Amino acid sequence: MLSDKLYHWFYGYAAIEISGRNLERFLNLVIQENFLLEEIVWHSDHLLSAIINRRDLPYLKEIADQIGCKVKTRSRIGLPFLLSWLKKRWSFLLGACVFSFGLFFMSSLVFFVEVESPIPLTVTRTQAVEDLAMQEGIKLFHSHWFLDFDHIEKSILKEFPELSWVELEPIGNKLYIRVVEKDLAPQGEVNMPVGNILAVKDALVEEVLVTKGTAAVQPGETVVAGQALIYGNDGQNRVTASGIVRSRVWYSAEGSCPLYEEKAVYTGVSQRQIALQKNDVVFILSGPANNPYQYADVVQKVQPLIVWRKIELPVELVITDFYEQKKIGQTFNETEALAEAEARARDQLQMQIPPVCEIIDMKAMDISTDPQRKTIRILLETREDIGTFVPLKEEELLDDRAEVEEMK
Repeated sequence: MLSDKLYHWFYGYAAIEISGRNLERFLNLVIQENFLLEEIVWHSDHLLSAIINRRDLPYLKEIADQIGCKVKTRSRIGLPFLLSWLKKRWSFLLGACVFSFGLFFMSSLVFFVEVESPIPLTVTRTQAVEDLAMQEGIKLFHSHWFLDFDHIEKSILKEFPELSWVELEPIGNKLYIRVVEKDLAPQGEVNMPVGNILAVKDALVEEVLVTKGTAAVQPGETVVAGQALIYGNDGQNRVTASGIVRSRVWYSAEGSCPLYEEKAVYTGVSQRQIALQKNDVVFILSGPANNPYQYADVVQKVQPLIVWRKIELPVELVITDFYEQKKIGQTFNETEALAEAEARARDQLQMQIPPVCEIIDMKAMDISTDPQRKTIRILLETREDIGTFVPLKEEELLDDRAEVEEMK
């Protein structure tokens, strides 16, 4: 067993050969002295091999000498022998450690810096982001261990408010600066509507970057969906509010899986029905009159009947496809059901969270109450921009300006 091998390796053992004419007597004496020989193999009447604990080896040789047998050590294996070997060759150990650390340190050196974005940036913008990162501490041929990633990311976001997300990730000797641009409301155009930045979901505000307008919330505040985050008013003129409000958002999703469930799978067999319909009267041109299968996925398409260009007849063409399905039962043990339930909960979460967000924490909890069904609830915490631009209605403009004056 693996545990036995680990035990032997940890305490050390020796592989030995025992030769002589009194091997049976030798084995009897060994048993009487409570020494343990393992993996005994007889090669002949006068030769056998075995393994023994390193601490018992000297006593075993004394017994062999008493009855005229010889004990030959073929190999010594285990941690104690390894440590003894390294102790005699400490310079080798030191060299190996220095080499490993040097190799590890070399892999942390930054030889290249690359700016990545899902939508390619202009050459000027890419160079500007890279130059700013260099000014904030990134140096070629220096280790990334000493870089303050959070500081550099926040500096880039502050300098380029049109970016909604920045992440620095070292991979090998290349440092990637991954950025995502935010679609900010256009500025400086005469006909642009004035409006506010509103929250699209409940959240805890962490950072407010205002490029135009007046901040309506401060870091540390809790906001609800629909609440104003940035007013479209700079205190003197109505403007098109723009900026980024990065906040913490919490999501929850549940997934369940029974220990036995039936799934509908397609058999590959299908039939099509083509019919004409006028009001409630249906005339079948081809295909079955009803669903020909016990289980089927029915897809129906209704379209007006056009005979030439835009001339339509007062009837509709109805095309119905019947795709046969069959039920297949699947049994899960508890571990499999929990894994499947968690996978379904994760699928639910993927439909809730935005494409660009930073996942801070995720916890999965077993909330099953039915012994025949496993249910998992996942709590997800993200950091994301929660603002969206909403134009102001005419009657709201005066109220908005009054609120800004009160804040001052």
